[in-house]
Amino acid sequence: MHLRWKWASFSGYAQIPETLQRSQEASQAESAVNLGINFSDGVYDDDDGVSQENGIWINGISYLVKKVIFQLPPVGQRETTPWYMYTEQTDSQQDIKVDLKFLPKGSRKEDVDALIIASQFVQLFGEYYGEISVRGDIISDTISAEEYVTFGVNAMYGVAEDHYAKW
Repeated sequence: MHLRWKWASFSGYAQIPETLQRSQEASQAESAVNLGINFSDGVYDDDDGVSQENGIWINGISYLVKKVIFQLPPVGQRETTPWYMYTEQTDSQQDIKVDLKFLPKGSRKEDVDALIIASQFVQLFGEYYGEISVRGDIISDTISAEEYVTFGVNAMYGVAEDHYAKW
């Protein structure tokens, strides 16, 4: 059996978008929310190729994310070149839209081939940039389903991985 997967994760603080601030009473408004992601591709996928691990967290509440597409640089450049993760922007039914860039800052890698088993991976740490947009009615009773709340991601530290395993 063999498997190849990609994985991405971060957790940090994002400024509360103006859309969400307007929906809160002024006395309850805070300046930041805890925002986290966990995305994968190629492992724990359902029959449609959507990973069951894809999710975001906003202040500790989890939300499922549909298929996340990983756009990786060529092998040999993955430790120094940006990676991209995004959802299909043409899907008007998308509850959560992702558009992220990951800038590697350091890595750990391994390349083992012992005939019947193999492991080739690069694990990176670095910074995420971009946006995560959530359909308004999912996170607030006072925002319509047509309006999205967009969280800016700016230099959030996290990890990413590309891994091939054979056993």
